[in-house]
Amino acid sequence: ALAVLDYLGMEGMEAVVQGCMNNTWRLIEGIETFGFPRAVTPDVNVATFNAPKKVPYPWRVSCTRKGHLRIVCMPHVHRDIIEKFIRDIGEHHA
Repeated sequence: ALAVLDYLGMEGMEAVVQGCMNNTWRLIEGIETFGFPRAVTPDVNVATFNAPKKVPYPWRVSCTRKGHLRIVCMPHVHRDIIEKFIRDIGEHHA
């Protein structure tokens, strides 16, 4: 993390973190519209949901020990991926 901070600088690192958090909140907003509430309100870039454990192919999602779906929105998980996942979940559970 220190090497990335040195490379990006504080402003660059803050921009990356803000992008991850924006995607996390978009994911939460989208999944909740299908009636799957968040398990907790995140302080970091991890979204958890009270939702069926089965997600449509080709998605693979991990679960917490309590059985909640768990999705970590890292920098490579960009907005287009989030939107496609939301669409696929909606179509699968419609």
